[in-house]
Amino acid sequence: MTLPTPWPEVTLKAALAALGAGRHGGRVFRCPPDGDPGPPRGGYPAGRHDPRDELANLLEETTATAAWHASRNEETFPAAVVDRLRAGDNPIRVYREHRGRTLSELAQTVGLARDSLSEIETGQKTGPLAVLKRLATALEVDLDDLIP
Repeated sequence: MTLPTPWPEVTLKAALAALGAGRHGGRVFRCPPDGDPGPPRGGYPAGRHDPRDELANLLEETTATAAWHASRNEETFPAAVVDRLRAGDNPIRVYREHRGRTLSELAQTVGLARDSLSEIETGQKTGPLAVLKRLATALEVDLDDLIP
């Protein structure tokens, strides 16, 4: 992670609070506003390191943790579903079968004739955007999940 230079005074607690975390206390990291000072003359004492490295590591860890928490409520799919999608099977059919719905049930739910939905599933026809939106809603997936 690259952090900007020159750095103003940065309070780690405030930075982490902005990212939705705050478990690292209120340590303050200071760098002069006139540029990157580098390590102190003679280097850092044994056992100490550049506080900017610690800040960068904590921000990276916090960002990864926030991403993990944000994805916790997302649905996961079995490997068999993912394998079929990667193999190029029609996503509408894959998700429909995964949800345990018949072609007739899904067609009725989205207001299509069974034959029309069958043609969309087999790739003979491309469904209009409005129909694809209704299919995505009925299958509980995002619209972009239905586009092969």
